[in-house]
Amino acid sequence: MRVPRDRSPDGTELAHALQDLSSVERWAELAATGGTPSFAVGAPAEGPTFNVETETVDGMHSVSRIVPPPAGEAERTAMRSLVRSLLDLAGHEAGPARTQVVLTVAGPKVVACSLHE
Repeated sequence: MRVPRDRSPDGTELAHALQDLSSVERWAELAATGGTPSFAVGAPAEGPTFNVETETVDGMHSVSRIVPPPAGEAERTAMRSLVRSLLDLAGHEAGPARTQVVLTVAGPKVVACSLHE
């Protein structure tokens, strides 16, 4: 499993992205071995919900759109970083993905992710 890079200036983005690390690791292992590539956390997060759509080619993740568009560039940047870190952790190398992110008071949190080939 690859170690995801934390692109946040203060090193906190990855900590927020992987709050439930054991669940994310199990999902990443399942996705990497060809299992059902979807992830969802059990506890609901409070805040506005966004769908982040990505396309991955040769391990490079491009965010194609965020629905609804976040109000500010800081939120958009944090969500892009969070989703890319998750996809890196999962070893996702090619194809689209849709990740549901909730913008909590502590920062963005992944609540679901589905990989497509």
